[in-house]
Amino acid sequence: MKKNMPVLLVISGLDPSNHAGYGSDIRIATSIGVHPVGVITALTAQNPVRFEKAYSLPSSLVQHQLTHLLSYYSVQTVKIGMVYSPGICRIISEVIKKIKMPVITDTVLTASRGGTLLKTEAWNAYHEVLRSSDLITPNIPEAMKLAATNHSDPRELCARLHDLYGAAVLVKGGHSKGNILVDWYHDGRDYCSWKRKRVSGVNTHGTGCMLSSAIAAFRARGYSLIRSIHLAEEFLTRNFKNSVRIQSDLFLPFFAG
Repeated sequence: MKKNMPVLLVISGLDPSNHAGYGSDIRIATSIGVHPVGVITALTAQNPVRFEKAYSLPSSLVQHQLTHLLSYYSVQTVKIGMVYSPGICRIISEVIKKIKMPVITDTVLTASRGGTLLKTEAWNAYHEVLRSSDLITPNIPEAMKLAATNHSDPRELCARLHDLYGAAVLVKGGHSKGNILVDWYHDGRDYCSWKRKRVSGVNTHGTGCMLSSAIAAFRARGYSLIRSIHLAEEFLTRNFKNSVRIQSDLFLPFFAG
């Protein structure tokens, strides 16, 4: 008898280009052998080089969708991306406090091409989402903003964020300078790091989101958190080599599991 496919619950905004957000989340989950189900929290008007505007969906709709999904599916892991509004933050926080499964939160605060992905009035409610997460995955600018510091050392940021939220922290190094990118992890006890070469000529819009989605998908398959991060890092590196051209840009297709 065949085993059931694990289920990943995705809660994120919609990037119409599908290089980040909900479309990217479900594509990556499927390529790793996980069935994605999910809720879209916000719609955006953007493309890979320009962000125009975000539109929040009603929090009551998000709550209704979550209730129906969780009443039917046995979910192994939750991946949270863009949440945008305070009402949606509060609903998500209430839901994940009740469920007993790993929660991976990618701290989506601003768009890489400009634009706000978390309303100012949502900050207090958003902190509760982070405190209910098992892993948070900010990039360096996001980590600095969350930690309210001008210091950009990723190890220090990991420690400060763990102290603030009690979650394991993976500070993604994509915004650092140089040809070698380093992602730093801290869980309150140990530090780990993963290195990869910066790939020139590839549009990297959405790669941080992709890494977090891959971690969540491997976690849904039953791997430990550290092992899931390791496999996701390998997944990202492997698929950089399979970049394909879409019009004038090279992007990560993520066809390979």
